[in-house]
Amino acid sequence: MLERNNERDRWKFDHWDEYIASIQRSHCTWCGIPRLEYDNSEPLPTAHELCELLELKRYF
Repeated sequence: MLERNNERDRWKFDHWDEYIASIQRSHCTWCGIPRLEYDNSEPLPTAHELCELLELKRYF
């Protein structure tokens, strides 16, 4: 996170213990859905790019 230097990570560093605790508490309880992973070290995608990543091309 330091290397990517994203502004949205500033809160995480300022509240590190709270941030880590929230990750450890969260888990997906949905069943039977496809799981997608996204590397957010790159700039945020546009809505159109996100739909393409998620194969939701029918919405655009």
